[in-house]
Amino acid sequence: MIRNAFWAILTVLFFSFSAIAESNYTVKKIVKNSTISTTSKSRIDPESGLIIATGWEEVKTNCTSCHSAKIIVSQQGNRATWLEMIRWMQKKQGLWEIPSNTEKIILDYLSSNYPTINTGRRPNLPARELPPNPWETCCSSEHKKFKVIVLKKR
Repeated sequence: MIRNAFWAILTVLFFSFSAIAESNYTVKKIVKNSTISTTSKSRIDPESGLIIATGWEEVKTNCTSCHSAKIIVSQQGNRATWLEMIRWMQKKQGLWEIPSNTEKIILDYLSSNYPTINTGRRPNLPARELPPNPWETCCSSEHKKFKVIVLKKR
C-alpha cells in the first residue's frame, strides 16, 4: 500500500514538472506608463530555469559552471549592462576570457530574453517637489550635532 502511494505521488510530480516545462509563460513589459502583456511560445529549461531560445546552451555552459541560473533569471539589462556584468566577473571573480563569437551569442541571448523592464516604480521626485524637511527648521544647531562612539574589542 505504501509502495502504491509512493508511485502515485512520483507519477503526479513527474507530470506536474512536465507540464511546467511545456507551459507558456507571460512576460509583462511596462513601456512609458502602459503595460503590454505578451505571451510567448518559448519553453523553460526544467533543469536550469533558463528560457529556451537561440544561445541558451552557451549561457548554460559558460555561466552555470560558476553560479546558479537563478542569478541570471533574476537579473535584467540591456546589452551594455550584461557586458558590464561579464567584465566585472572577469576582473573580480576570475571568469575566463570568453571567445568573442561565444560572447556575442551570450550577449544576444541575455539582452533579448532578460532585457531591462521597467518595474513600474515611479522615478524619484525632483527636490523642488518634495515637502519641506521638518528637521531642518525645528531644531537648534546644537541638537543637530551627533557624538560618535567608537567601540573597541577587548
